[in-house]
Amino acid sequence: MKQDFTRLQVVRNEIAHNLVAKKPLDYKLISDQTRDINKAASRLKTYMMARAPEDTDKEKEQKQPAELSSEDMIGTLVRLCKTIDSFVENPALKNAVDADHLDKVKTDKARADSDLLTIVDLSERIQKSVESLKKAP
Repeated sequence: MKQDFTRLQVVRNEIAHNLVAKKPLDYKLISDQTRDINKAASRLKTYMMARAPEDTDKEKEQKQPAELSSEDMIGTLVRLCKTIDSFVENPALKNAVDADHLDKVKTDKARADSDLLTIVDLSERIQKSVESLKKAP
């Protein structure tokens, strides 16, 4: 679990560095990076038994297109990086459970679950979109 947690952060930093440097998008690299993120996040999802309310899942499906255009790619990569930041900084993942703060822990855990599910979803969407964009002339 610790390796997957660390891997999310390392790959997130690589993506953020390339975005800040305003390097041209390298779709092969992005595909490899999001594949790594997806594998690590999926294993964490299984370990943490992450789940989100059903209505949230349905709302997300309706709002987001299946594939991203090249114009949407940078914004989606930024969103992925921010979601990874939110996930790894979540107090529920850092602090021991204190009975006096159980409600806060439950709220934090729900947010961590939501962030993790978003990471899995975004990394899958980016990866699928990159495959299409790599084939485009």
